[in-house]
Amino acid sequence: MNRFFEFSKGQAKILTVLSAVVFVLGNYALVRDYYLRPSMTPRPWRVESLDGYQPTLVLDLNRCPAESLELIPWIGPSLAQRIVAYRQNHGPFVAVESLANVTGVGPTTVERVRRYFRVTTP
Repeated sequence: MNRFFEFSKGQAKILTVLSAVVFVLGNYALVRDYYLRPSMTPRPWRVESLDGYQPTLVLDLNRCPAESLELIPWIGPSLAQRIVAYRQNHGPFVAVESLANVTGVGPTTVERVRRYFRVTTP
């Protein structure tokens, strides 16, 4: 009978030790994330709000195309198209607050996206 997995005693010991190390490290991460954290500490992968977030790239509201607008949270493809259409029909925005004049954009959305935009006059 031909055996596919035949290991010497040294190889079997090495495999056993490596398996034990992988098992211990995997369980350590589980214990660290779920049992050693205080219950009120937020998980690193869960974002509750963007209040303290400052983006590294700020878009010019009067020059960015619809594809760039879609990258901003809370702005989908249809809203991006409406913003570009408003800009083409009514001229450049004078302030970020002018976004409230676009159909479908309210004061809450303006406050949410304010940090992602700046306005320069051409």
